[in-house]
Amino acid sequence: MFNNIHIVLLIILLLFAKCDQKLDIITKKKYEFQVPNDTTIAFIMGTKQLGLHIGITYNHKSAYSLTDGPFETHVDWSPNKKWIIYTKNIDQIEQIWKMDYDGNNKKKISPDHLSCEMPFISPDGSKIVASCLIDKTDHLIILDTTSSKDWKQVTDSTLMNYYNIGRFFNPYWSPDCKNLIFNYNLNDWSNMGLGIFNINTRRISFLKELDNLSPFFARWSPTRDEIIFVGNAIPGIQIYRANLDGANPVKLTNAFMASFPDWSPDGDRIAYLRWESLYKNPTIWIMNRDGSNKKKALDISNKLCASPNW
Repeated sequence: MFNNIHIVLLIILLLFAKCDQKLDIITKKKYEFQVPNDTTIAFIMGTKQLGLHIGITYNHKSAYSLTDGPFETHVDWSPNKKWIIYTKNIDQIEQIWKMDYDGNNKKKISPDHLSCEMPFISPDGSKIVASCLIDKTDHLIILDTTSSKDWKQVTDSTLMNYYNIGRFFNPYWSPDCKNLIFNYNLNDWSNMGLGIFNINTRRISFLKELDNLSPFFARWSPTRDEIIFVGNAIPGIQIYRANLDGANPVKLTNAFMASFPDWSPDGDRIAYLRWESLYKNPTIWIMNRDGSNKKKALDISNKLCASPNW
């Protein structure tokens, strides 16, 4: 499962990167936590003491640790922002865990025998989609938000053979919960592409117009018929916006590199991770959906910050 580019990027960041300015890091008691709102962002925080773990910021001036690490690589909010899911690596198995917004009531919810990555909660809060290692390749599963016993595999060898797909990964929900946008590699493990999978019909449509960008980390807008994603550019990967069919891609960033995009709840803004150069540390930024009004949102002194989730 460590072939996932999300994991690779986080490992590189943990080894070489620190966020670049001062910001308070506090572990609060339950009664001190504020109820999250539409400005609250969760993200991956990294320190030498705890490794990769989950952090949260309310005002972009203070950040709070919610977990103890040492290797937690993904985070996602529930629609009502009352709870969070995240992935935790134990004995080289990526497990999906659930906790309250303040870090309490932690519970593993993924099946014991599966290693799963990139879980995302459905917009109605009832299900989770994830990419899991099954029969030595990555497939998509849908599981209940409360129990590791209620899950089903939604991609299989029949789909792989019919569409000549080598693996399914990086899934994300459509707003109506009927479709999943996902990454795939062909059987020859060529460049990544994007597909849209209809859960009921099991039909897949491919966003072929984006193939030259090797797109990944696609996120379906919560309010519009469009997606954001990360794609190839010069000098490094950048964030793009495109129609649902892949038409009219527009590059939104022009930094040294940009990745880990996520929509605001209203679909009007985007949080993302931005690098200014190979030698400067990455920081979390926010911009409008058209790429305008870019602002630095979060810096943490001597700490890794990555993978913002709004």
